[in-house]
Amino acid sequence: MIIMDYEERQYPAATWISTSAEGPSLTEASQEMYRRLFSYTQGNNLNGIVLNATTPVRMRIIPCRGATCPSMFIMSFLIPAELGEGAPYPTDGALYIEREPALRYVIKMWDSRSFGGRPTETDWLEQAHQLAELVRKDMYVEKSFYYTVWYDPPFQLFNRLNEIWMVKNIESGKPANTTEGTKRA
Repeated sequence: MIIMDYEERQYPAATWISTSAEGPSLTEASQEMYRRLFSYTQGNNLNGIVLNATTPVRMRIIPCRGATCPSMFIMSFLIPAELGEGAPYPTDGALYIEREPALRYVIKMWDSRSFGGRPTETDWLEQAHQLAELVRKDMYVEKSFYYTVWYDPPFQLFNRLNEIWMVKNIESGKPANTTEGTKRA
């Protein structure tokens, strides 16, 4: 359903391999987390299975709510649907498997459905602020965190597909708990 400058999408249950980092900068946190996750997909897991690349890649960002605290970043690679519950366990203790129920997201659209190119940290933040403003009055949208999402490999320079996601909790019939997203992984 398309609403103003964002849309809502329902996604099925999914399994993700994730890792987290704290820090002042998305850029600094991203490199190490991507390396860990990529290593997992290349066979550094208990079964030694090489996984095909899947998309999207997402980064959950839990912004710092004070002057001196670090932000929390959680990067996740989607596990191929055919593995589902059979996802191989990681050998790296900094990685963990997340099984997520079906979720509804509100998604920031730019250039029809998303924004392209290689966004800077400032670009991501600007897009997240725009989406937060668009859904400001929607009491079912979780506003304490957001996701940056990309669909293309890092070496693809042009025609990239990028989005901002926020979770919409309509199934419970209760407004979003805006403090729940501040839990640390």
